[in-house]
Amino acid sequence: MKNKNKKYISGSFEKEKKLEIKKKNFLETFQGRYQKFIKLVNPLVGIRGKLMNIRDLHYCIEEIYSIRFINDINKETEDQIFPFPNFVLEFFSNKYIKKPLVAQHSLDLILSIDFFKSQDIIINIFSLFLNEQLETDDLEFYLYVRFCIEKELNTTFIDLIRQKNKKGIKLSQEESFGRYLNVKSCLNIASNIFGKEEKKKMDDFLNFIEEILIEQNNKGMKKNLISPEQILKFTLENYHQNKLNKIKNDKNDNKRYTYEYIPNNYYGKKNKLNNPERISRLKIIIITYIKQKELDIFFGKLLSLYMVYEKNDNNDVEEILRGIKDLVSKKINILINILFNKDEKGWFNSLKLKETDKEAKEYYDKLTNMIDKMMNYENLIDIPENMIRNFGETLLYTPELNSQINKLILKRFE
Repeated sequence: MKNKNKKYISGSFEKEKKLEIKKKNFLETFQGRYQKFIKLVNPLVGIRGKLMNIRDLHYCIEEIYSIRFINDINKETEDQIFPFPNFVLEFFSNKYIKKPLVAQHSLDLILSIDFFKSQDIIINIFSLFLNEQLETDDLEFYLYVRFCIEKELNTTFIDLIRQKNKKGIKLSQEESFGRYLNVKSCLNIASNIFGKEEKKKMDDFLNFIEEILIEQNNKGMKKNLISPEQILKFTLENYHQNKLNKIKNDKNDNKRYTYEYIPNNYYGKKNKLNNPERISRLKIIIITYIKQKELDIFFGKLLSLYMVYEKNDNNDVEEILRGIKDLVSKKINILINILFNKDEKGWFNSLKLKETDKEAKEYYDKLTNMIDKMMNYENLIDIPENMIRNFGETLLYTPELNSQINKLILKRFE
């Protein structure tokens, strides 16, 4: 009987030893990543993570963010803010209660985010928070931006993902939510995030939006839409870098974003923008509108007057037209900047006109007056679309510009 017990104990010991090795080998796959979270979870022997479906993973991430956001808003003191790894464990503990289930879902999470993080913006950001490569104030700011985007979309990210899961819609790597924001919505979000005091950050954001639109246009994408993922990634990186620069330059300045900013900034009074900010925003609205709508209409009308491009046997006709449009777009950008800067001399030089040309001067005055009328709107979003369209049409049909475009078309199709 003693030998039997000894054999049983020995067998049990060997089994536990093998499970310990199995556990150790699994956790070693993370090579130092998520170590604080793993120590907090302290998984039972033999529990190994299982790879989650990417849609379920997104839902889990947004569920965690939503609860964290509510908790942060309702906090009374800074001491009530949990480090993110602790909060995630608390989330699972409240949801699954039993330790084996909590540990299982916790390991499922880290295995899944580690697997998908290189493929997906949102998952990668979450991994940075869980691994504490980004700090608590970064998380606060990120959740605030997330909140602003949800308000603009008039829905929550978790609801968007729930709808996609129900319909079984597959999204690309850069489309976690399947919804997009137009330029005006992006400007609304930026206004709520930065307000009037953050000119440098606002300028960075506007430049970022413009770069995306130009890149999309170069790729032949006609939509002037930005994904929430792109905004979340850029604003977080920009905030984190600015914070590091600020710490480096001024160690005594500990100012950071807090949730007390939300009521006044989002629900409260309209932000009054200073002139440079308003100019930058209106430029983007006009340039985007012209490129995405008016330019195609303009070229359709213009090319209908010529048969030369239709008779051309060259297979690269579309490529030639795209090249011409790109050149015209650049010219339009130059002229818009000139008009906004009230650079009358630059207008004449760019169009190769004499400054004594009265008709050209009247045309220039007409366009600058149109800009002044648009600038008079307190909120640029209230500018009627027909006013922007009229400006775009008037600019594109500038006689001297038309003449230059005609020469360019004929030259390319010789």
